[in-house]
Amino acid sequence: GKATLAIKAAEMLKEKFHRVIYLSMSNSLDLKNSIEFCLHSLDPSLEISSDINKLLVDLTSYLKKYRCLIVLDDLDSIVEFKQMASYYRSGCEKHAQFLRCLITTNHQSLVVASSHSSIKQLNYYSTKTVKLLPLRGMTADNLWSMFSPEISINISPETWDKICKYYQYNPELIKIVVSNFGYLPVSDSNIYDKYIPHIEEIDIILEEELESLDEIGKEIIYWLSFNFENYTLDKLFYRINHHKNKILQVIDFLKEHSLIVEDNYSYSLLPMFKDYIQRYLISMAKKSLA
Repeated sequence: GKATLAIKAAEMLKEKFHRVIYLSMSNSLDLKNSIEFCLHSLDPSLEISSDINKLLVDLTSYLKKYRCLIVLDDLDSIVEFKQMASYYRSGCEKHAQFLRCLITTNHQSLVVASSHSSIKQLNYYSTKTVKLLPLRGMTADNLWSMFSPEISINISPETWDKICKYYQYNPELIKIVVSNFGYLPVSDSNIYDKYIPHIEEIDIILEEELESLDEIGKEIIYWLSFNFENYTLDKLFYRINHHKNKILQVIDFLKEHSLIVEDNYSYSLLPMFKDYIQRYLISMAKKSLA
């Protein structure tokens, strides 16, 4: 979904730029090759240097000379999340220099980046140079128009709405669900209750989200997972033996990553995440008893 939006934006804005350059960061982990691609797009006859610092100087020079639009898709592929913090992946450390060059250099070009998660390193820059725009889920109708050609079974609008709501109208997750329709023995009457909460590929994604949390984050998640009513902030303060400001920081992280929802200072897990956590904890309990 993010890539589609970024490409659509580039198509709408392309007439205002000298060049439009698209880089999939998940396929462009070699920074030198990425910069060379940008330079060749701007000047095919340019003699390419073997020194990455010289390449960055050449790139910024062209971005000053020409008004360019650079689309960086899957920017989060160059970082990894551990204990609720983001770090550049091994071998991607020099990408920090690349981003710093694009962000801090005074030029007339524009960089649009898409990322699954918020990258903390971007928060260090001025809000005048970096604008962070959180994207919400799409509508059920929009998702149906995207994926209906791939769906061979009959699904009622009511069932489709329930599926989309369960997965927070997230195109990435809905695509995984639709891809499972081909081999699961599903029908409109059983698809939601029997199969939707138990798709392995989505469990893997949720497991990665859980493993990225620190101990406080996991403790909050565990308390919320078996609570039938929303937890108030005061109740979380009472249950969790840590400084209040730290708990608030963790809650902010969980909200930002769409793992919990807030309603008048009370908190609950998203249904798909709550189902996964309950199954995860029950599985851990069975292993400990075995």
